[in-house]
Amino acid sequence: MKLLFITYPLSPFNTFGQGKVGGGQVNLYNLLQHLPPSLEVELITNTGNFTPAMRIPKNLTLTEFPLIGNSQKEITELSKRLVSYVKGKNYDLIHTHYYLSGIIGLKLKKELHLPLIQSFWTLEKVKQNYLPDYEADQARIENECQIVQNADAIIANTRLEKADLVSFYKSEKGKVIIIPPGISQALFKPIERNLALKKLQLNSSFRYLLFVGRMDPIKGLPLLIKAMCDIHAYFPDVKLIITGGDKNDLYWKSIQETVCDCELKDCVIMLEAQPYPNLPYLYNSATLTIMPSYHETFGLVALESMACGTPVVASKVGGLTTFIKDRVNSFLVPPHNQKKLTTTIIEILQDKKQLKAVKQQAQKTTQDYSWEKIVPKYLKLYEKLLSKTI
Repeated sequence: MKLLFITYPLSPFNTFGQGKVGGGQVNLYNLLQHLPPSLEVELITNTGNFTPAMRIPKNLTLTEFPLIGNSQKEITELSKRLVSYVKGKNYDLIHTHYYLSGIIGLKLKKELHLPLIQSFWTLEKVKQNYLPDYEADQARIENECQIVQNADAIIANTRLEKADLVSFYKSEKGKVIIIPPGISQALFKPIERNLALKKLQLNSSFRYLLFVGRMDPIKGLPLLIKAMCDIHAYFPDVKLIITGGDKNDLYWKSIQETVCDCELKDCVIMLEAQPYPNLPYLYNSATLTIMPSYHETFGLVALESMACGTPVVASKVGGLTTFIKDRVNSFLVPPHNQKKLTTTIIEILQDKKQLKAVKQQAQKTTQDYSWEKIVPKYLKLYEKLLSKTI
């Protein structure tokens, strides 16, 4: 089987957590690592910011074509170049990631008569629904509708994303296939806390809350910082680690200002996006990972943390609700609710017995998301589409 993957504007070989590089790129990177070596795969993506530490599998050809903007003219020009490039390469199917790639995929599907699979990760109508005062990009919505109607299959992370595709975009139910993200259990696993702290040069006399994610308003980070005012007053030995983005981001700077305004400079540690192999040390150093998001298509950070045995306190939104069972394997709180977030974290930090029980269940939950269980779902879909075209 010969597969063509396309992902724009971001590459899965960019630094995770910087800019807009998030769970979608993390999942694609790991999918490429775990596909059978017998498959021949070419990934066409944008130029720039390749992270040298990242591994390129032997069966993967990485091809870069630049896309600077996302205007219709630029995408049309790139699509023409890719049609010329791909012709004669005898691919069996196309799998596109994110809506910009889907626009290109539709043109390739039409020209080359190949089946098209689309993974969205974020949907404009969904963001419009969950974010107050969000100004939706109508051109993007129109493009997403075209992709939904014309792709041969759409991969949804959860049953909730499938419902959104059907409700907001009028997708046929039968063409939406649920395949959740996978977790690399060789990487995300429990590590002795003192070893993790030593690796990160963190003081073992403190307890740590952890935030991992892009610098994006949808992540609800100011809510957590304001909650820290009460948490730190209650527990002077508790600090918050924030990792993601880079110090030149405008949003990063606004978060720094919020930390200073709340007089929390001594108990909040801000780190730029960390190398992927460092994340297990961060999760294992923390007592809790906090996700005060306003919406999550899936919430891969929660799964990574739970695989390390570190429970999560997360907003009861989106994909997080599909694998977190409140007070069983982690904790759910109402979104936009600083008071409930604060009291829940304080309660957990006080109750060591409850925390220990939840830690054990957190790690067990992630066993269902191993790549050994997820990859066959992709292969089944690829083979099903190929059998229809032969």
